[in-house]
Formats: sequence, C-alpha cells, structure tokens
Amino acid sequence: YPNIVILLTPYRRCRYHLSEFNVSESRQIEIKEELYNYRHSSLRTTVERVFGLLKTRFPTLKNHVSYPISTQVKIVHATCVLHNFIINHNPNAEQFPSDDTNDSEVSEIINDDENTEQTQIRGSNNELREQITSTMWNDYVS
Repeated sequence: YPNIVILLTPYRRCRYHLSEFNVSESRQIEIKEELYNYRHSSLRTTVERVFGLLKTRFPTLKNHVSYPISTQVKIVHATCVLHNFIINHNPNAEQFPSDDTNDSEVSEIINDDENTEQTQIRGSNNELREQITSTMWNDYVS
C-alpha cells in the first residue's frame, strides 16, 4: 500500500515481520526505520487479534457489506463499545449465540460523493511517518 494520509505504512527494504526480530542470532535494531517497522508490526498484530476477537463475538462483522466507510467505522466503534461493556459487566461472558438472520440481505450502496472524498483525501504521509520514526528513535536511544 502507498503511504497515504489515512494510512501509515512500514518502510520498504527494512526488516518488518516480528519473526525477523525474534530470531536469537538476529542483529539488534540498528536504524530508526527498523524500530518503526518493528513497532508497526507489533501494533498490526495486536489490531488483527482484536478484530479476530470482535468477529468471533459479532459474526455480522464477517459479512461483506456495502455500507459507506463512515457507517463501517461506526459499526466497528459500536462493537468495540459493546465488547468493553460486556467485559466490564461480565468478564466470563461467552460469545453471543449466532442467530439465523441473514445480514447479507441488508445493504447500502456507497455513493459517488464518498468515493470522490476518499480519493481527494489521498496524499503523502511521509513527513508524518518520518516525525514519528525520529521521535521513537530518540526515545529508544536515550
């Protein structure tokens, strides 16, 4: 993926995957881009684990939907809030039983205005990524 305004990507041609850092003979992190990639990979792994948990608890998230991105974001936020509510009030709660409703019957078409807006938002995020990388590196070496 390109490094665009709404997405921070890892540096290319640098170690990225956690397994590349966890090998006992592996060299230590030597440059700031490797540190950024290591932390990016750790965060990505955590986010993927959380989405896996949410998909298990809320099976509707597994379905392909045609909602506008703004609605999809609200659905994810709502499921996170519900999940946290469940954990806070019943930490031993099991997954919700799946029902027989067909969520694929419910759909909403993404309008052209939203597609245009997403295209206009694109741009380079290289400066922000570099600022984050430098700050992390300075904290790491001091």
